[in-house]
Amino acid sequence: MLPGFHALLFPIASSITPLTFTGATNIHPSPDGQKILFFTKHADSTLKSGFYILDLNSNFLSLQGGPKQISDNPDGWNLATANVIWSPDSNELVILTENREVLIGIDKKVNLSEQKDISFQKTEILSAWEKDIYLRERQFLAKFPEEIQLIATQAACNIYISPDKKRLLYTATAAATLAENIVPPVPATNTQPEERQLEIDGIYVYDREEDKNFRITTAYLATEAATITNQDSKYLLHYTDLATSQSASLASLSTFNSLQASSSAATAMNFANYYTGARHNSMQWFPNSKNILFISGNKIQIMEYDGYNINTVYSGPFANNFIYPWPDGSKLIIQTSFSPDSPYNLYAIDLRK
Repeated sequence: MLPGFHALLFPIASSITPLTFTGATNIHPSPDGQKILFFTKHADSTLKSGFYILDLNSNFLSLQGGPKQISDNPDGWNLATANVIWSPDSNELVILTENREVLIGIDKKVNLSEQKDISFQKTEILSAWEKDIYLRERQFLAKFPEEIQLIATQAACNIYISPDKKRLLYTATAAATLAENIVPPVPATNTQPEERQLEIDGIYVYDREEDKNFRITTAYLATEAATITNQDSKYLLHYTDLATSQSASLASLSTFNSLQASSSAATAMNFANYYTGARHNSMQWFPNSKNILFISGNKIQIMEYDGYNINTVYSGPFANNFIYPWPDGSKLIIQTSFSPDSPYNLYAIDLRK
């Protein structure tokens, strides 16, 4: 444990507040973690059915009038199951259906049937987004030691950099050994035991400031980790040596990992998994960069980044393994229904004592 570091405390019995009331399905968190897109089929008003944005920037939704509608729900579009891709800057959406593919902004409500079909431009649009993602990825990853860069780009999956860009959460896909003292030691470090012998399917957190590597997979978590299939895993776009390709163009990289797949569903899933582990029941960074959020059975739990101090923050019904933290860490968002006759809605679990 870090000297002077105090464990985050959570309430034993958390209050739960509804965020939506008329149903919330087809849920997509934005890349910046500030918004959630969802679909509502309003039972009483056709005009109110469509996609909505839940803005998480305010302290509470009453400050901004609740979710904002950004699209209608045209006949034949089947938005409840449509594939959706967020732009890297969280300002635009590509909506993919069997009949139409459109690009919309999120600043105002649009009539989808009036939007231009971008099917012939989709590859170009998504390639531009991939370039943006790749440049950000290279910028953040370059701050880590070269040995960690090689592990992340060649021998790991489900790689998520902490919000403060100082720690790396990853699952090893090959056995490896991390050398000692990759970076100069600092005066005060986490005293929990670390693990520098990497095993396949082991889940680890590397701290670049302290040069500590903690294995956070335990028997307690092994079952959950095993449920993530290879096809659902997230891989970095760039898996060559950053030092030798710093000035290389995207097109010249023969080892560039594209998120675009043979089907719209697979492409949308690849983008979603790249942005967050929320979509494939993986572990997620808590906004403070010191804790990790995960599901174990029917419980939502949180632990410190070194794998210790595991706490249950919610035990109750929640649907589709969807959990997502509020940007300031004050609340946790779930999808659930507390009545067989009620639709699934989004709820906030208060995490502040």
